[in-house]
Amino acid sequence: MVQGEHMHFLIVQSGLRNRSDHFYNETIGWLKACALRNVSTRLLIHHTADKDVSEELKALAVCKFQPFVKLPSEPSVRELDSFIKISAAVANTLAKYGGNLGPKDVVIIPFATERDVFGVAQYLNHIAQDKRPHVVFLFHHPDHAWTIDIAAQKLISGDASYCRFSALELLRVLPARKTWYCATNGALASLMTSVMGVKFQKVPIPPYYGPVLTTTLKPSTNKENNKHCHAHIGILGNFRAEKGSLNLYKIINGFTQKRPGRTIFAQVENKSQEKEFKSALSKLAHDNVHIFTGVYSNTEFMSRMQSLDLLLLPYVWQRYVFRISSLFAEATACGVPTVVPSQTWMARRILDGQSAGAIFENKNADSIVNSLVKASDSADDLKKLAASKSTQWARTQSTDALVEHLISRVRQQ
Repeated sequence: MVQGEHMHFLIVQSGLRNRSDHFYNETIGWLKACALRNVSTRLLIHHTADKDVSEELKALAVCKFQPFVKLPSEPSVRELDSFIKISAAVANTLAKYGGNLGPKDVVIIPFATERDVFGVAQYLNHIAQDKRPHVVFLFHHPDHAWTIDIAAQKLISGDASYCRFSALELLRVLPARKTWYCATNGALASLMTSVMGVKFQKVPIPPYYGPVLTTTLKPSTNKENNKHCHAHIGILGNFRAEKGSLNLYKIINGFTQKRPGRTIFAQVENKSQEKEFKSALSKLAHDNVHIFTGVYSNTEFMSRMQSLDLLLLPYVWQRYVFRISSLFAEATACGVPTVVPSQTWMARRILDGQSAGAIFENKNADSIVNSLVKASDSADDLKKLAASKSTQWARTQSTDALVEHLISRVRQQ
């Protein structure tokens, strides 16, 4: 472990508003990893964050915009308007609430875009050169409006001028040795290096897995208690189109027809989604599917994950070529095999032996059903393989590993 005496991290987690998403869990991981290494922190979160969250994390709820948001401007100027106003908000927030940073301190933007890069550049422009801190930008995915040559990891079409401009502006006020552009995977690092004209490095991914990995909880076997009942297959997380919600009913109906009696657990966010979900299921599927409506705490979620034999990720594959899945990471850390789309970051982790599971071809719901059936039939073997990989994954792919990596980099300067 690298000791971080007298080091300070300013963490700008602008998406954090409540306990229902990955922003919260990952922030817990950042704070615990820093405390373990004697690194002091200041945390800035979204201005609408729940008061109890702000108090728990000792955070300042001051960030004006969430990551990736686009302002409701007139369409022809929306990109420019969003870039200018959000960058200015980042600069103003850092100037007002960043504290007295010094040259050994580190500003960290865990969910970064080019707007954050330009905002930081504007902020640093008003600080004496010998007082300017290190800066870390962690990018998670490319602009969804871009058309990308996946094999070459190059941009085919789309406006990357804001990205290039931001990088040039930051280089004007901060040496390259004090600026770290980071990506959650190698494919994204290669693409963004090409797009922005600055070197991106692949770093450990930032999920926080919590104490459940060392304290196994035994969920209820009572099927009426849908929050924790055992299930053979799980479908967890946000219920939306890019996560495969449009095909989900066909997949569940098809699987339960081929393998009746094997239980499926599905999580939805609200009663409206629950009603929609139930109305689309066949009679046979109704008898085999358990639905939980609501949000888990981190401990409950990891307990739920550990109770599964398989986790299904029926995602739209194009969205996950250059993007990680926190659900996949959590499943791998828990020793739960997954069923994932081909050509994605998740599939590459299975193929390179870091995780265990099955890969389906990106054709239609039937291809997912067929892969799910095969995985279900060999679930015991897949679970043994997944269990053998979980410890190494949890040790090397986590906020703890990422903080260790960043401290090492600062110490080398």
